Amino acid sequence: MKVKISKYRAIAVVLCCIILTVGLIIVACVPEYSYKSLPTILSSYAFTGFAIPEVRPPGSVNLTVAVVEPHYKERVGTEYSNVIKSFSSSVGAGLDQMLVAKGFTTKGPYGSLDEVPFPDKKASNLTLTQTVFMLVTDKGLINKTYEHFSSGSDIPIYADVETRKLSLEAWIAFEMREPMSAEKMWIKKLDLGVFEEEYQIATQRHFHQPDPWAPPIYRTGKVLFDTRADVFAGILSKLYPKVMQAAWTYLHAEEMRNLDEKGREIRHLKRY
Repeated sequence: MKVKISKYRAIAVVLCCIILTVGLIIVACVPEYSYKSLPTILSSYAFTGFAIPEVRPPGSVNLTVAVVEPHYKERVGTEYSNVIKSFSSSVGAGLDQMLVAKGFTTKGPYGSLDEVPFPDKKASNLTLTQTVFMLVTDKGLINKTYEHFSSGSDIPIYADVETRKLSLEAWIAFEMREPMSAEKMWIKKLDLGVFEEEYQIATQRHFHQPDPWAPPIYRTGKVLFDTRADVFAGILSKLYPKVMQAAWTYLHAEEMRNLDEKGREIRHLKRY
C-alpha cells in the first residue's frame, strides 16, 4: 500500500531539515566566548634603569657622606604608600652606590635625618638628603563600561569598569647639610615635569532575583581591582633614571670638599 504524502507536508519536512542543518553549522562555527582576565596588581615595586658611568677606587675621596632617603613636601594618598616607600628606598640605595662609585665613604641610607645616630653624624663630613614634591590629581572619568571577567569557573565575574586619568606633577631638591647641626649648605632642584596616564577601577556586580518572574536587579559590590598604584609606579619608574642622572651630575668631589670646609666652620662656631 502506498502512503500518500501531501505536497505541503513534504515541503515542511525539507524546510525543517534545512533549518536544522543550518543551525548545526552556525553552532559549530560560533567560537567559544572567552572572558577578560583580571589584571595583575603588584604588591611590591622596584625602581631601576640607571647605569653608573664610572667607578673610582673605594675611599679615593677622603670624605664620608651620610645618605638619607627622600622626604615628601606634600602628602600623597595612602593608596600610593607602598609605591612611595619602594621609591624612597630605591633612591636612597642608588645614591649610596653612586657615592661609593665616585670614591666617597658612606653611612646609611637612613629613613630620615632623625634616624642618623650620633656616632655616624660625628663621623660624617656631609649629609645628603632629598625633598620631593608630588602633586597627584585625578583628572576625572574618561568612560565607563560593563565587563565580564574570568573567575576560574563557568560563572564569570560581572563588573562596572571606570577608566580615569591620573596626573602627576613632580620635582626633587638635592640637599647637602652639615651633619651635626643639620644646617642646609647646598641645594639643587630638578623639575621632573607633568605626567598623565589612564587607570581603571572595577566594581563587582552581584545579581539578585527574588521573584523568578521579575527582571533581575544588581547590587554594587566590592572593588574588584584598582590599577592606580601600578600606574603611579609606572610613572615613577620613568623618573628614577632622571633623578639618578641628575645626582651623578650634581655630586662633584671638589665642590663637596669646599662644602666640608664650610661645615668645619659651622662645627667650630657651634662648638660641636
